[in-house]
Amino acid sequence: SQYTQLIARRVRESHVYCEIHPFNKSLEAIRAFQPRGIILSGGPSSVY
Repeated sequence: SQYTQLIARRVRESHVYCEIHPFNKSLEAIRAFQPRGIILSGGPSSVY
């Protein structure tokens, strides 16, 4: 989504490597990557 791309751009502007993955990425695949952090994002309509 547009917001996902904005978040990724801001993270990268901070000189931090980041990747965007779909919500249904398997836990095994996430563990294999060994991320130092995970950002979960929803759209503007998911904020109440």
